[in-house]
Amino acid sequence: MHITAAQVSLQIHASSSLKDKRRVIHSVVSKLRNRHSVSVAEVDPNESWNAAIIGIAVVSGDRRTATQILERALTFVERAAPEAEVIGVETDAWSF
Repeated sequence: MHITAAQVSLQIHASSSLKDKRRVIHSVVSKLRNRHSVSVAEVDPNESWNAAIIGIAVVSGDRRTATQILERALTFVERAAPEAEVIGVETDAWSF
C-alpha cells in the first residue's frame, strides 16, 4: 500500500468574507473529489477569510500511480479557481 499526500496553501484574492472563501474552497474540493478520486479537506485556517490550507491524499497499490494521481490533482488545483492562488505545497509519501 502506498500513500501520497499534499498540503496546499491558498491565498484567496477575491474573498471579502468567510462566505466567499467557503464558496471558492467548496468548489475546488468538490471538483477534486469528483474528477480525481482523491480524499481532500480544508484543514486550516478556518477563521481566515482570505487564506486556506487543503489536504489531499491518495492511496494506491502502486507507488507510481499514487504519485501521478497526486500530481494531476495538484495541477488541477492551480487551475481550478482563478480567484485562489497556490502559495505553497508540501508533499510526502509513505509505503506499508
